Amino acid sequence: MKFKKYKWWLVLSLFFYWVINLGSHATEVPEPVKANKLTDDAVQAQVTNSADEVVPIEDTVPVDGAEQPDDLIPVDDDVLDELRVTSEVTATKVKLLKLPDGGLYSGDLKFGVMREGDGENEWPNGDRYKGQWLNDSPHGKGLMLRSSKETYQGLFEFGQYSGLGDLKTVTGERYLGQFRFGKLDGPGLFVSTDKEFYLGEFSQGQRHGRFLYFTSLSDKPEYQLWFNDGLEKIIDINDTDYKQQQLLIKELIAGFTVIAEKRLQQRRANTHYQVRGRVRKIVSDVDDSPEHAYGDFIINLLNLEH
Repeated sequence: MKFKKYKWWLVLSLFFYWVINLGSHATEVPEPVKANKLTDDAVQAQVTNSADEVVPIEDTVPVDGAEQPDDLIPVDDDVLDELRVTSEVTATKVKLLKLPDGGLYSGDLKFGVMREGDGENEWPNGDRYKGQWLNDSPHGKGLMLRSSKETYQGLFEFGQYSGLGDLKTVTGERYLGQFRFGKLDGPGLFVSTDKEFYLGEFSQGQRHGRFLYFTSLSDKPEYQLWFNDGLEKIIDINDTDYKQQQLLIKELIAGFTVIAEKRLQQRRANTHYQVRGRVRKIVSDVDDSPEHAYGDFIINLLNLEH
């Protein structure tokens, strides 16, 4: 009797357990997976579900709250337009701009605020510059007209005379040649107020080294050695006691001869005949640029034209 009682309880327990499990599985019926069509902006990816199984995904959709790569973050159209304009228009040209220091500028601007390109500037003290600019400073070829009447034409480097240039002082002196940090430094020519010509080596604006001294363009040179802008020695080119100095002078002349010959080639290449009616005129490329003036002076001083 007891066994039959327990037997019925066991059957009922198994029945209820089967009913409960059947109901739970009925509520978890998975929906069929629908294939997504690829679009032009679809991203091909692969998602690894386990260490051994890789499932390809046709189309990825951003999930709310999930971290997305930077290139998938949507950007507003206004922001894109602003970036596009900034990248395309980095340089502008102004007719006249008043600067914070009171000066005036006309020419190219970078990002609308920085002088860069070609332009002309007048400072409050009266100095004027026309030429090339870089990073808000004269840089490249240009012409500087000082309020003191000093003029410099040639190359600039971040606001300073640097490279081949032509400096004319208020007192009438003239420096032609290589400049560095605003002063003649290297091979060059100094023309005094008395029209004496010193062709040689300079250091920080001073005569320092070997020189050819001319009292006029047509005169024969005197060979000199200078130290810190002071005359140390006059060399007799024919004296055997000055062999070492004579070799140094000859090296100096050879260096300037190279500059003169290069200028002569330019003149021959750019010189032509201009015919107007019965008048035949020779037209040369001689002008007042530092390159031409420097070479032409050396040609005349060394008598290399013929």
